[in-house]
Amino acid sequence: KGYDINTNFRPQLARANLFSPFTEYYNFSHDDAESALEKDWEEGDGKSFKEEYNILYAGVGDGRNAMATILHASWRQKSPRLRIVMNDNNASTLLKDILVLILSYKISQSAGNAEDATKKSNNMLLLVVYYTTLGYAMPGPVYDEFKLLVAQIFLADQS
Repeated sequence: KGYDINTNFRPQLARANLFSPFTEYYNFSHDDAESALEKDWEEGDGKSFKEEYNILYAGVGDGRNAMATILHASWRQKSPRLRIVMNDNNASTLLKDILVLILSYKISQSAGNAEDATKKSNNMLLLVVYYTTLGYAMPGPVYDEFKLLVAQIFLADQS
């Protein structure tokens, strides 16, 4: 079955209850992002560390801690293999976190190439990441690109 992203995908802010005009949306929490690797690496001798980490984020929320862990691992000369599982009871939160991670990777792949880094499509990816993580609303063209990316990444035929 094909998906019509213009009719099947309608993002909205969650209401506290059906009769309340107030909506709930928290793009970031109040605490600082923490890497899951900090304590393990700080307590060690600084030279030895595991080659592989399996990390579960239950109730991942905005995904800052998962991103901090990925960045922390990349600072090592020899980065460990990370297996990160993100779990949350809100599917749209997971969609946002995974989308930002995938787009960040795509942007990083073109960053080394000056020609790719200045392309209009790359700039649009940056706008999608910005409005997805920080914005309460999106401009129309950014929202259209967001819908296309969601369809490509999450609704693609996996067979």
